[in-house]
Amino acid sequence: MAYTLAEMRRTLEAGWGPLGGRVADTWRDFNRAHFGGRLRPLPIFLTPSTPYGNRLGWTCCREKVTHIALAAPSQGKVLVADRGVLLHEMIHQLLHETGECIRHAGEPWCREIMRLHRMITGSPIWAARTTVVKVRTADGGRASRRINPPHPDTGEPSLTQAEIARWPYSVGLDFGKL
Repeated sequence: MAYTLAEMRRTLEAGWGPLGGRVADTWRDFNRAHFGGRLRPLPIFLTPSTPYGNRLGWTCCREKVTHIALAAPSQGKVLVADRGVLLHEMIHQLLHETGECIRHAGEPWCREIMRLHRMITGSPIWAARTTVVKVRTADGGRASRRINPPHPDTGEPSLTQAEIARWPYSVGLDFGKL
């Protein structure tokens, strides 16, 4: 059964009032502006706790995308997650809905953050998927190391894996509060 934008808005407003309405409006606006309206509405939850206590948001992707969760404080007055967190989670949603790898280390994630960064700022960034290379160790042996290689044509260094995983914050983009 299809979940509609009106249902998304209604459930968010029922639980969080005007803040919930702003979350629904932001999802709708980002979907139109950055994803061509392709994303399907889905439940968005505002939650006082997150897995392992260090996430601001996550997208639950099993066989299908089931929901996006955004971290909110225990008192429920100010949302910790912001518009950037929502956009980040919407990238996961897009990749899952299109059947691509949703991991931060994958090529589809890197492609999407490069596309969105250029769309939003007008400037390019280089984000290369993580690859494993063999390196010589001090004792003459070999070891595996994960790297994000430079651009193959220009030699521009890639964002680090940590920067790729924390986009848009790692590149200084601030979309503001919800």
